[in-house]
Amino acid sequence: MSLFNMAGLGTAAQAEKIEELKGEIERLQNHILNAEQEYSRRISEMRDLMARTNETHAERVKDLRNKLGTATESHKATVERLRSKLEASSESQQKLRETIDAMRKRQDRMRSPHADEAAALTSGTAAAGRGDQLRRLTERFLEFLDNPYLTLPSKAATIAFQKSLKAQGEGQLEAYLAEQEAERFADFFLMLFWSEMGIATHFDAAKLGFVNTFERGGADVKRAEEAGVSLLENRGDIHKINQERFDRLIVPDMISADEVHRICEIGPAWGGAASYFKNRFSPEAYEIYEIDGAYAQYLEKHMDMLPRPVDGETLSGTEDASIDIAVASSVFYFMPPIKQWSYLSEIGRVLRPGGIAVFNIIIADHMPAKTLEGYLTNYFPRRNFGVIPKKWVELAFPAEQFETLVENDTAQAEYTVIRKRA
Repeated sequence: MSLFNMAGLGTAAQAEKIEELKGEIERLQNHILNAEQEYSRRISEMRDLMARTNETHAERVKDLRNKLGTATESHKATVERLRSKLEASSESQQKLRETIDAMRKRQDRMRSPHADEAAALTSGTAAAGRGDQLRRLTERFLEFLDNPYLTLPSKAATIAFQKSLKAQGEGQLEAYLAEQEAERFADFFLMLFWSEMGIATHFDAAKLGFVNTFERGGADVKRAEEAGVSLLENRGDIHKINQERFDRLIVPDMISADEVHRICEIGPAWGGAASYFKNRFSPEAYEIYEIDGAYAQYLEKHMDMLPRPVDGETLSGTEDASIDIAVASSVFYFMPPIKQWSYLSEIGRVLRPGGIAVFNIIIADHMPAKTLEGYLTNYFPRRNFGVIPKKWVELAFPAEQFETLVENDTAQAEYTVIRKRA
């Protein structure tokens, strides 16, 4: 007996059931076919849209490239020549000696109207009048120019000289740059670092004389060598205080030694902070931006540091997102606010995600009237101070990209620690 007969179905019922199944299969096949056709239609529309979009994008890119090429080609050769002139020069010692002699002659011309008066008014250890102060400052400035890593801020200088090119013409500009290059761009560096020289100068009322800590690296290195000790040893307890402070400030969960491969420091001077960070984290490379040539060369020779071309406001020798820790220890105090902001912004650029910045600054917003009054009376006659508005710090480290781990801790010499968000 057949299965259908066992189920009580006759031949007619069996045929009817088969027809129903055939109908259902046909409807499913039609539905699948319609779906495939609709899918093919939509795919075709999307491909057409993408083709049109790519074509439009290609046309816009081509148009922009053409416009950019037209705008820059006419000045390209001139700008390249200007940039090459702004590179750190490899002048011979004889040429540098001639430059220094020329500047000293200029200094003598400046001093000559007051020479007799200065000789009459000063004598012995009290000889700290106008002539001596000018002489000491000039000598420090000449030592400053001797830094082989010193360079002008390339972007700003190039823009300025492009304006000169437009106003004066190529011949006049070339002659002017040749004259400036012969004197190591001394006039420009004098203006660029005038604030730092002023901030680093104070009047010692007890000794009736002026003290200037700008460009003191040569004297520090000489004293250490005469004593037969390192620069760190020559600093005694200050080095120990730095170590204890950084141990408290930078806790292990901020960043581990395994994560640290490159460190960059602004103004390492005698190497107090540099020694700490190098010993604790053992980086593969430690870049430094130091305007004092004697310090820079000492750290390169004795601590395996890597001096970069230094212009006092950028980290032009360091690539984007290449640094694990950026350090600026007790250096921003001696800079005008605009340079502090520039350096802080540069730190944000060179830090890699997860990297930290360690620096201390004086926030202008936190200063009460009593502190301001103290600046006027306690630092006489100095009137230039390295403070910065809090808003400028926030502009350098926007909250969506950076997190503040420690903010201007007055108990820790006003240090701040900021981490770049991953």
